[in-house]
Amino acid sequence: MTPTELKPFLIVLVIGLCTILAEPILDLEPGSSWLGITARFEQSVRACLDDHLDWDRRVCEGIARGDLWVGMTPEMVCASLGEPRRIELPNATDPTVEEWIYYTPYYGLEVLRIEDGSLTGWGPPASGCQTCGVRRPRP
Repeated sequence: MTPTELKPFLIVLVIGLCTILAEPILDLEPGSSWLGITARFEQSVRACLDDHLDWDRRVCEGIARGDLWVGMTPEMVCASLGEPRRIELPNATDPTVEEWIYYTPYYGLEVLRIEDGSLTGWGPPASGCQTCGVRRPRP
């Protein structure tokens, strides 16, 4: 086989190997394809749009990916990450400020700050976590 004939063969081989290796990482069912992942993502976006008629497509795409952004409503946060482990009031005299505690395998322990019904920020707990720590900072 000449190098010119070998190159396309190697490209197809590498793509196939990447798909096989990605299945356990992405927790895919055996035989799943990237087209299947795209179809499931689109299905999640459509379900979000059907459930929340006042949200636009970009919002539902972010929620389907599990994204966070400043300005999200508590309903959007729950749609994106699920219910928090717990909700704390850091200042007992100001009930409009809440800290929502989450744990995800990818990001570790996170505290989301909700002020006046809007997400204003997030990060690791102020005291730190000696057990699990934060695995990666969110962008």
